[in-house]
Amino acid sequence: LQPRERGEVPLPEIPLCPDPSQHQADLACSRSLTVPLTLGTRKGWQWPLHDPGSHALLLCQHQEECRGVKHILFSAWPDHQTPESAGPLLRLVAEVEESPETAANTGPIVVHCSAGIGRTGCFIATRIGCQQLKTRGEVDILGIVCQLRLDRGGMIQTTEQYQFLHHTLALYAAQLPDEPCP
Repeated sequence: LQPRERGEVPLPEIPLCPDPSQHQADLACSRSLTVPLTLGTRKGWQWPLHDPGSHALLLCQHQEECRGVKHILFSAWPDHQTPESAGPLLRLVAEVEESPETAANTGPIVVHCSAGIGRTGCFIATRIGCQQLKTRGEVDILGIVCQLRLDRGGMIQTTEQYQFLHHTLALYAAQLPDEPCP
């Protein structure tokens, strides 16, 4: 999902049904599912912060039930490569960890890049590694990557991504207090 100028998302088989009474960019309708698409900008929800249009709030409605889905686009990470620095990735992980939706355990966190293995694997491994460092004071990077690859083949695609994961977790470990959190 990458919003266009007005927040339109290509849905080739689903007709767009504008509803002027609702505050949204577009409304996609099918037989039983309604997905209003709303564009917005909120500090901490878009990565990097200077890239407009990288946050979208999707309201998914099925019959009488409506749920919000926060969508964050991390656009500073080229495919098959690594970001220029680890800071923005660590801030994104922290934002996800501190999100009220995460704290309330309102549903799964879905992470996806183009193939769902390189950048996605790095994000997931970074989040798991940060949790290990925070709670145990140590991290098993190889163990994390091996488990991710058992779950989904090809996670962490390149040597550079694996090295970046080490660098990112070393940076995170350096900012932690000496004692792990219980």
